Amino acid sequence: MSAVPRSNSPVIPFELRNATLALTALVLKTTDLELLARALEEQFGATPLFDHDPVVLDLAQVRDDPQAIDFAALAAMLRERRMLAIGVEGGSAEQTEAAAAAGLGQTSTFATVPRA
Repeated sequence: MSAVPRSNSPVIPFELRNATLALTALVLKTTDLELLARALEEQFGATPLFDHDPVVLDLAQVRDDPQAIDFAALAAMLRERRMLAIGVEGGSAEQTEAAAAAGLGQTSTFATVPRA
């Protein structure tokens, strides 16, 4: 039995492919995370609507809110409700930077609600 010749080229241990994801945009209308948590609890209660689905945070309606958003706390609160915050859009430069510091990307899903 003869040995199989080895290739001199290295094996690449990964591959990049294009993927299409169905995303839900969570349109924030407040920067008050306690209020948001209560509203989500009232809306969904113990019924898990989500199954660790990716969620984009649409910040257009809170863009000019002077209260800073604790994106790490917001992402943790959403994980408790089986939503995975993956990015933000429509926010101010400060909000986008704070989101990036918390590990969220900047997205462009065109899901942003037009401002009145």
